[in-house]
Amino acid sequence: MHKTSGRILCFLLSLLMLCVGASFAAAEPTEPTPSEAMQAYLAVLFGGQPYIRCNLFDNVTEESSLTDEITDWYGYLFDPPFTFAAFALTDLDGNGVPELLLQLSGYFGYELLRYENDQVYGYPFVYRAMQAVTQDGEIASANGADNYGWYRISFDGATMNQSVVCWKHDEQTITDSQYVIGDAQSTEEDFCALDEALWSKPAIAFTDYSQEAVEAAAASVLSIPSE
Repeated sequence: MHKTSGRILCFLLSLLMLCVGASFAAAEPTEPTPSEAMQAYLAVLFGGQPYIRCNLFDNVTEESSLTDEITDWYGYLFDPPFTFAAFALTDLDGNGVPELLLQLSGYFGYELLRYENDQVYGYPFVYRAMQAVTQDGEIASANGADNYGWYRISFDGATMNQSVVCWKHDEQTITDSQYVIGDAQSTEEDFCALDEALWSKPAIAFTDYSQEAVEAAAASVLSIPSE
């Protein structure tokens, strides 16, 4: 009787572990579809839906809402208010799901909206941090006349990671080499050749910002019926 009870208990524990494992598997996040992402962006832009603002300047994450007139943007105060002047759809991390890149008026900078795990995240870029964006996701940036190059970004929720494609360091700030490609030292000739090649690649296309234009882009890309 004692052995039988032990076998039953082991069986029940094994069954419980299987059920728990299945539950965890079912709870794993799934990759969003382009349609889900675009619908979420439209809700944030025009439906008053809040989003998570990831302030990379101060390392602060907070819930916020987008408005037509921008007076407080990641710690920058604007008077008179700024607006969004243009937008572009892109896929900077290459996961097949578009991000929405919003350009501020006055060429001050950009806000990138990205959808993940049923949540829209926003990331700021000042103009010099995003001087150009290729269709393959390389981003041109400059910290000075002799400190510039290209990088890529990847995401994990509120976290944005950067990786160098190629970079020229100012002589006053270098540690090992003035020129790098990836994480390796480079010659000036190889850096300049890659830099020139990246500037020659097709760039993402911006469209003047309006609700109608954003909705038309969503309808065109995702076959969402427009009103």
